[in-house]
Amino acid sequence: MLCVNCRHHEAHPQGAHCEACAAGLRPPVAAAGAPGAWLRPPLPLARWTAGLLGLVAVTDLFALWADFGLYDLVRERAAAGDDMIDVYTTRDAHLLVAGAALTQAVAMAACAVVFLVWFHRVRVNAEVFSPHGHGLKRNWTLWGWFVPVVNLWFPRRIAGDIWRASAGPGRAEVLLSVWWAMWLGTWVLGRLAGSAYDSAFEADATQVTTAAQASWWAMSANAFDAAAAVVAAWFVLRLSGAQHRKAVGSAAAAPPPAAHPAPHPVPPRHA
Repeated sequence: MLCVNCRHHEAHPQGAHCEACAAGLRPPVAAAGAPGAWLRPPLPLARWTAGLLGLVAVTDLFALWADFGLYDLVRERAAAGDDMIDVYTTRDAHLLVAGAALTQAVAMAACAVVFLVWFHRVRVNAEVFSPHGHGLKRNWTLWGWFVPVVNLWFPRRIAGDIWRASAGPGRAEVLLSVWWAMWLGTWVLGRLAGSAYDSAFEADATQVTTAAQASWWAMSANAFDAAAAVVAAWFVLRLSGAQHRKAVGSAAAAPPPAAHPAPHPVPPRHA
């Protein structure tokens, strides 16, 4: 972690200032980047974010298993020659699917909160590295995810600015593009699967083929979401690692500021 005062040298492990600043040898300085921007360590928060994304992937796999149970039940009824399947036959399977969906929602909510905090932090750090390299204001790091229509590309644009400021110009943005494409794919697949599932099981009985298709869509959406969570975790760690290396490298390359000489003691005047 860089010293919160000079922004050039590593802080003491037990504090927030480097040794020179703690000793009062350097005056307080303003942030080097945009107004209100200061460097904060991205890796601890990135690890929490990646861990919660891993939890999301685990809940997706649990939901995939629950969906497969429903799909297997439907296949059994089809093999037995049934054309229809009723809600009483699928009751236990539906309860398991609903429980899995609840765990997914809880994990996703917790992950979303921590992810947004991380996203805001790396954006502020990027403003220190490149004060004028951002096309959107900082508030869009939050609202860009929730405003309809613009949420399809604003977060990707912000992430691209952060990536270039942190990893340097010319670095490939393949991982960034894959992450965003998978995020959009998860969004689309989730809605298609939800619509198919609701329409298939809204009545007391449904056709076996329709139920099987709905279960297949649900399994596909959960499998894709688990893969997208892993890619997102990889992106979070890669971007945070790039910021950490750039901050440490900048601190090592910067010459240490000259220390203020200690004032000479004034000899006492004798009467």
